[in-house]
Amino acid sequence: MINKKFILISFLINLYFLGLCIAFGDLRFDAIDDIFMSGILSGIYGEGYNVHLTFVNALYGYCLLPLYHLFPKINWYYIGEMASVFVSLTIVGYIVVNKVGEKWGAILTVVIVALCASDFYLAIQFTKCAAMLSATGMLAFIYGLEKKATEVPTKNWITLLILGVLLLWWGSWMRWEAFLMGMPFFAAALLLLVKKLWNVKLTVIVALAIVFVGAYGFQFFNKSLYQAPDYKKYMEFQGPRALLGDGLFYNQQAVDEDLDEISYSGQALPMLTHWLFYDTEVFAPDSLRIITNLIAKYKNEMFIRPQLANVLGTLPNSAKYPVFIIWLLLCFALFAFKSPQSLWSWLSLLIVCAMIAYLLYLQRLVYRVEVGLWLYAALLTIPFLKERFQIHKSISIGFVCVVAIITLCSYAISGPTVRHVRSGEIVPIHHEHTDTVDYKGLFAFMDSVPDSTVFVMEMNSYMSMSRQKVPPYLTEPQGSWEQVISFGFWTPYFPDVEKAIHKRGVTNPMKDVVLDNVFVVDVPTLGNFLEQHYYNKVKVDTVHNFNGMVVYKYSLVNDSLTETGK
Repeated sequence: MINKKFILISFLINLYFLGLCIAFGDLRFDAIDDIFMSGILSGIYGEGYNVHLTFVNALYGYCLLPLYHLFPKINWYYIGEMASVFVSLTIVGYIVVNKVGEKWGAILTVVIVALCASDFYLAIQFTKCAAMLSATGMLAFIYGLEKKATEVPTKNWITLLILGVLLLWWGSWMRWEAFLMGMPFFAAALLLLVKKLWNVKLTVIVALAIVFVGAYGFQFFNKSLYQAPDYKKYMEFQGPRALLGDGLFYNQQAVDEDLDEISYSGQALPMLTHWLFYDTEVFAPDSLRIITNLIAKYKNEMFIRPQLANVLGTLPNSAKYPVFIIWLLLCFALFAFKSPQSLWSWLSLLIVCAMIAYLLYLQRLVYRVEVGLWLYAALLTIPFLKERFQIHKSISIGFVCVVAIITLCSYAISGPTVRHVRSGEIVPIHHEHTDTVDYKGLFAFMDSVPDSTVFVMEMNSYMSMSRQKVPPYLTEPQGSWEQVISFGFWTPYFPDVEKAIHKRGVTNPMKDVVLDNVFVVDVPTLGNFLEQHYYNKVKVDTVHNFNGMVVYKYSLVNDSLTETGK
């Protein structure tokens, strides 16, 4: 049977640190992507609830829909992510206590949760959730098999195995790529335990088959939802969008020269790499693909090779990360407890380095991804732990209390900190409050204009504004973003966005900035582009400056004609 005392120890430790984060932190999404995915789910673009979350499996949305119908003001997307972390860390703590005993288990659990709190509770993000769920699922899966292989069979191992499968499935929903990223660690851990698990090999095979058939089935179902005609152009846009926004290492001069040969102006590439591409004619998805094919042609290996050579150079920076410290401490515990499988320390490090090299090659090594690598390495160290010597109960209680008090004082005096979603640099949780923009005035202006008005925003301004409206645990009213779109980001061509602007007479956001009902925010530089492709003469006037965020109005001069009318 499940040891209720061990569950209680882990539950209370997690509850304490979650309480600290709620009391002293500024709970938020770590990435803007979550804000808009949760907004799409709750209907901010005016088309009702929508489970097409782009990066997160639609099944997550379907599971939450009943809760949205019952309590529409609660952001259940956010609550679900927070619950996933709490459940995962509670299960991790329970398994740790089982592996090394109550006294050592309490010490290791409080260290793990204390180091994870800021990264996960304070700054939740779907990629990190996927890694946490998947890593915990792998841990529960392996521990359940261990229990069956080494003890008199009880229902305990079945419970753990089922938990492992469910958590792995949930992790695959939250971010498919993050789920797959953990597979090398999972395979390596099972390989090192093959002798111990050999007697239950049939159970291992069947359980793994259930995991992967289910996970790939869920992924197939999710992809099938985007085959609808409404989503065709949106999905065609996603590949070029990602490369233009994130792919930095290529010979830009050579690309510019080739673009000139096919009649693209020299300003095309700078516009696209600054996320100004919501133009349905000049920068239509098929046109973007022509440009990204050129970029792929000139992927510059002289930039990539130094990155690959510097894989080991990333480790000193990783040493500052909380999850790295967890991995390091658990590896020390392996040696301290004289585990026969201390080889895992070196094997997991090798896998991390290989994955970092691969991510550097793809130009996708950002903190939210790297934290997942170290999390897999850390949590899959736990199956190899084994208690070798006892300590007095008072030492365990004292250590837990000291960590709890130090963390409390740190949060209360200096405030909690989080790590930047891309760079991993430490920033105060309140750093966004230094934004001096007069959002109150901006929102008042937006509310004062007719409903037929459309605001087209520069991407960074669009993202910054999204954090200012409501806390993450509440939803915005349905339709509250119908009038506001971005020139960039991943939302262009999303069907709900397209329907919202089409009913206001906007069919090509970049071309239609000259319409009477369209304002542009923080992009005063479109004149040359518009004059080259659409109009004879365009002027831009400043309408309002909200302390750094500026609203502009583009208009035609002397009844300029479109190119077709010249």
